[in-house]
Amino acid sequence: MGVMRFQILPAETLNDWPEVHRAYITGFDRHVFPTQIEVEGNLIICQRPHSDSGKLHVAFPVEQYGRPVLNTTSLRERDEPYLLPLELARGKIAELRDQSSAWEIIHMEIPASFRQAEHQAFQLLARALSLQDDQEQCCRLACQALTAACHASDLLMKSYTDQRMAVCHRAPSNPPAPLGCALPWGEMNDNAQQMFCSTFQAAAIPIEWKRVEPVEGRYDWEVIDQLVDCCTDHRQLPRGGPLIDLGAGGLPNWLQQWEHDILNMQSFVCDWVETAVSRYQGRIRLWEVSAYGNTGG
Repeated sequence: MGVMRFQILPAETLNDWPEVHRAYITGFDRHVFPTQIEVEGNLIICQRPHSDSGKLHVAFPVEQYGRPVLNTTSLRERDEPYLLPLELARGKIAELRDQSSAWEIIHMEIPASFRQAEHQAFQLLARALSLQDDQEQCCRLACQALTAACHASDLLMKSYTDQRMAVCHRAPSNPPAPLGCALPWGEMNDNAQQMFCSTFQAAAIPIEWKRVEPVEGRYDWEVIDQLVDCCTDHRQLPRGGPLIDLGAGGLPNWLQQWEHDILNMQSFVCDWVETAVSRYQGRIRLWEVSAYGNTGG
């Protein structure tokens, strides 16, 4: 059993931070370890099956930026707890530098505004690192570094998006990849169809098991048929699924009675996938078979 400990200051942060219990640790290969989170005072204890070094991922409150999912750098286990804001700031700035370097290698122009914002974030991190004896001051500066790093991240992403779109607009042929969007469940009126099809070249059609087969053996394909027809009529590239939604409430309610019967469960799943794919064979060529397998329901 591996254990990693993190300290959070001020301790009042934990009063309105339910996301802490959904934190998890990944290994060097990005494999997600099942992680049990316990909170004792202002100490966050993360238990997992292995004791290798790893990165903690958690949605953390950042001023002006809500609660983005942040991660630390790869940390080894030790008896002394890490200061969580400090390690999250270190991880965010390391990611920024890695990503900007990767984009610079492929000849992206890195804006001066990003370099200034990233430098400001690093300076705040350096000050926080020098004040670890004063943990409250250290965490306060680390949180400021996180805000500055998120600002730098926005600048970098906007610059990348602008440059990529400019390249696509200058290209004499069609874009190298279609731009798509997920369609909501339900019918689309003429105005919605016109707006969608003039903006996107692809569509994700929600072929959801719980909606298509709400009662065992009774299928309702009307909504899906209309969405597929819309894509066909407007020459949109459709993608179907997810056929198996493993998130909370993603499967039909009637399937619960078979949850301990592996053989029958397997039969139901295979029958559903085969039925959906066969119905739209030749019309839908891209499928998302399953989703949320990493989190479950």
